[in-house]
Amino acid sequence: MSAETPPQSGSSQSGAPHFGARVAGAFAATLALAVAPSALAQSKDSPLAQGLLDLPANDRPAAERYQTPDGRVRFVLDRSGARLALVRFEGSDEVHVLRSVPGPRGDEFFKTDTGDVLLRVTALGSVIVYTDAARTGAPAALAGSAGPVPPPPSLAQA
Repeated sequence: MSAETPPQSGSSQSGAPHFGARVAGAFAATLALAVAPSALAQSKDSPLAQGLLDLPANDRPAAERYQTPDGRVRFVLDRSGARLALVRFEGSDEVHVLRSVPGPRGDEFFKTDTGDVLLRVTALGSVIVYTDAARTGAPAALAGSAGPVPPPPSLAQA
């Protein structure tokens, strides 16, 4: 090569790409095709898959048990109602009736009758619980299915 012509990276002097680059590209394409079917076969029941693929949550149990990573906050969230959800914290007989309010980015906020946000469910299915001890919110992980939460007497009579 002369001093006037700078070397071209990724190609030979004839302008054709290097053999190694073509092999790497072919390998990447083959790997992507091999992984795609297994990715589609993964559980579509996970909140992440439902959020990413915009799938309905028809097969979800009506009531699910959640807990914070440290295990200090545990609760059952019953979403069997259309616009109302019931929450009962572990160790308490009190049942909170929450109203579902849509939020930004597809999030769903569950508010108490006083307008306080108690739970936030993101579009990807993550749950954040707001308590007196965690005013800025604490992540809560799904711990399993649960039995339905009995409605409080005020709802049962209405």
